[in-house]
Amino acid sequence: MGLLAMSKVTVLMPVYNGAKYLKEAIDSILNQTFTDFELILMDDYSPDNSVEILKSYAEKDDRIRLVLNEKNSGSTFAQWNKGVSLANGEYIWLAESDDYCELNLLETLVPLLDKNPNVGIAFAQSTIVDENGKAINSFNENYK
Repeated sequence: MGLLAMSKVTVLMPVYNGAKYLKEAIDSILNQTFTDFELILMDDYSPDNSVEILKSYAEKDDRIRLVLNEKNSGSTFAQWNKGVSLANGEYIWLAESDDYCELNLLETLVPLLDKNPNVGIAFAQSTIVDENGKAINSFNENYK
């Protein structure tokens, strides 16, 4: 078995019953303007059709690794830890399965992290939307 290529960023997406939002979430990652990343999709034994969606993406894009649990861990944190142990990237992005992002997120954050090696975490402005994608509130509004 050969060595896995190292990516600049590992994107970890734990999934449990995320079928409703998965396509938009995954598309917002795969269509990033910064492309040096791997995406680890981790299903935590979802009873909905999340696995079917994840498999369809994994078959189409070699940046994706699919990890399927044989039983539910009951913990997003356990999934994050598992994903970090599998990661090959210099940076880790914890992406939730019901979140989506601007297509230049990595293009914006990675150079900032590269220029500031003492920084341990970076985050971006978030907007809370309803089930139809309509903006409800912004985290920026909550921190004023």
